Order: sequence, then structure tokens, then C-alpha cells
Amino acid sequence: PTQLTNVRARLRTTLGPDHLCAGTAESVLSELAANAIVHGCAPGDPVRVTIRVMRRAKVAITVTDTGRGPGTAPQIRFAGTGSTGGRGLFLVASLASRWSVRRAGAGHRVRALLDPRDAESAHITSPLSLEDFLEY
Repeated sequence: PTQLTNVRARLRTTLGPDHLCAGTAESVLSELAANAIVHGCAPGDPVRVTIRVMRRAKVAITVTDTGRGPGTAPQIRFAGTGSTGGRGLFLVASLASRWSVRRAGAGHRVRALLDPRDAESAHITSPLSLEDFLEY
């Protein structure tokens, strides 16, 4: 969809092609935005996306849906081998240094913190603390 194309272009402009987290950030943003569009919003609803470059080249990505979609609260699911979906947040958790899901009005806000120092290892991460988003 056009929304995904637009947020990816915005990410590339914000980070630039040489940022250490550029590829990971695009994957995480694509998953979070697609989940919000498909599961968290009614057709035509806006998805709010925030991208911040922080100290030490960390990247904070926040995606907020309206809560008017057909899905429930975002959560990690362990999809079966024959399933074609259900792996988005598992992927985000394995790529992000930290991540969280919070209520945002009627919808949900999903945040992911990417740290280039973590780029060498994929792992399931701990929930994100507020302090991680407040540091500059």
C-alpha cells in the first residue's frame, strides 16, 4: 500500500543510506506499519509513525494505530510451520534491542529501539523502558 511506501521513504530520508541500522530499521518499520494498517486500523485510518535518531546512532521507531481495526492488542504469536502470517512481532523482537506495546487512546503504540551495537546478534529482547526513549 501507499502508506508503507511513504513510511519507508521517510525512514530512508531520516536515516540516510549509510546508517548502521538502516536495513534493520526498514524491516522493523515495515512490520510495525503493516500490522497497524491491517490489524489496528479501519480502512483509510491514518497510522502515526515517529522515527528518531538518538545518541550512539540508536534509532527509535514508534507506530500508533487507531484501534478501529479487526485485530486485538499486538502480541507475539508463535505461528506454525504451515502458517503464512503471525511472525511480525517475533521478527521485531528478534531485531530490536528493546520493544514495547502500550495503549494509546482506543489504539496501541508499539515502540522499537534499535542499537547498531546489537546488529551482530539476533535475540528476543526485553520490554522497552521509558528511560530508553528519553535519553538524548
